[in-house]
Formats: sequence, C-alpha cells, structure tokens
Amino acid sequence: MGYAYPPFAFFLIGRKRGSIISAIAFSICAYLIYTQQQQTITIGLGSLFNTIEVSIAHILIFRFYEKTRSLAYQNLSNLNDEIKKLAETDKLTELYNRQKFDAELSALITKSEHSQASHCLLMCDIDYFKKINDTHGHLVGDKVLKEFAHLLQQKIGEQALIARWGGEEFVIILLNTALLDAAKQANELRSLISSNTVANMPITISLGVTAIQKSNDSVLKVLERADKALYFAKHHGRNLVCINDNNAHVTCYDTFLKLVDDDINE
Repeated sequence: MGYAYPPFAFFLIGRKRGSIISAIAFSICAYLIYTQQQQTITIGLGSLFNTIEVSIAHILIFRFYEKTRSLAYQNLSNLNDEIKKLAETDKLTELYNRQKFDAELSALITKSEHSQASHCLLMCDIDYFKKINDTHGHLVGDKVLKEFAHLLQQKIGEQALIARWGGEEFVIILLNTALLDAAKQANELRSLISSNTVANMPITISLGVTAIQKSNDSVLKVLERADKALYFAKHHGRNLVCINDNNAHVTCYDTFLKLVDDDINE
C-alpha cells in the first residue's frame, strides 16, 4: 500500500510553514510505508542519500513555487492599489476627484446620523480663472491649479477631505468642525490666497460654506447649499466667504459673525 505525498498543497499556507509541514508529512508517510512492509528492508547508504536528496529537492522546488506565487499576488495587489488610486484621483492636482468625493460625502452623511460630531462643507472657486487661461495660456492655468491644490493641502491639514470638483472649483469637507469655525477657516484661507501669489500669479477665491446636517440631508442637498452660498459670494464682489446656515439663509462672512454675536449676547 502506498501513500500520496502532497507538499504542493501545504505550500498554500506559506513558505516557512509549508516547508515544516511538508517535512513532517514526508516523515510520517515514510514511516507508515516502512511499518506496513512484510519483509525486512535493508537500506543502503547510497539509497538513503538519494531519498534525502529527492526530499530536499522536492521541498526546494515547491518553496520556489510558493515564492513566485506570493510575488505574483503582491504585484497584483500593488497593481490593484494603483488602479484604485488612478480611479479616485484627479490627474492634474492629485487631489480626490468628484466621484471619490461624492462617495466619501455620502458615507459621512450616513455616519453623521448616529454621531454627535459636526462636519462642514466648503465649496471654493478661483475668481476670474478664465482670464488666466486666456491671457497666459492653459499651461500657466494648470500650474496655478496645481499650486493652489498644494496650498489647500498645506493650509487645511489632515483633518479635511479635499477634492477637485471640476475646472477651477474645489470642495473641502472639514471634519469635526462647527459652522462658525468652518467659516473662520474659510476666511483665513481666502485672506491667505489674496495676500500671496500662486504660481507667481495674484489670484483671489470665493467660498461657500454650509454645515452637513444630521437628518434628512443628502449629497445633493449639501452641495446645493454650498453652491448657493458660493453663487452669492461671486455675485457680491468675489473674494468673499458666504455662509448658508441651517435655516437656508445666506449671508456674507462679516454679517454672519455679527448675527452669531447677537445670538450669543441675547
């Protein structure tokens, strides 16, 4: 009676453990075959060495197979990660793209229904960006967008999700941030951009700010509120921050601060 020796299967659990288990399995199979023989077997030294060599070669072959299999899976995993990154990232600015942003915002709204944390959305637009393209060319315009995206990442920090919404528009989710604090951060960003150059170009930005509400909210509703505030800013002189509060009232930054102060003092 013979016993099959399947080291190939054992290597599916890994090279090290596969080697150990394969060696144990080989030893057990050899012992069982030996004990079931009805005659005395005399094993010569040469035969013993041959058996050992075959066993070692067998194990080494399948260790090599497992190594190549592991490398193939690792390369496939790296390739999948790269494909996922390309699918979620805006090529020019290396920020999240609109599709990824919508998915993250939707997940955040769902999560917010069972959380006490406050989150806000900023919608940002570079003022008169078409003039930059028309006057200096699209390559300069692309450089402005790239450097502006880099400034957003530096200024907003890690507690935010930033995406290129399209063209010269960007959207930012400020996590664990109340509406008043979000408005202040937006105005600080506006002031920083207006007092510096981006890609050696003087630019200004307009921003719309709104809170992500905990009930009956949706991606579309949040974006509509932020877009309405941004539209208000662009039609009241640009280089402004406007806020769409929880009552759907849109006010510019200074007026919003005054209303908040009045509510506190009442």
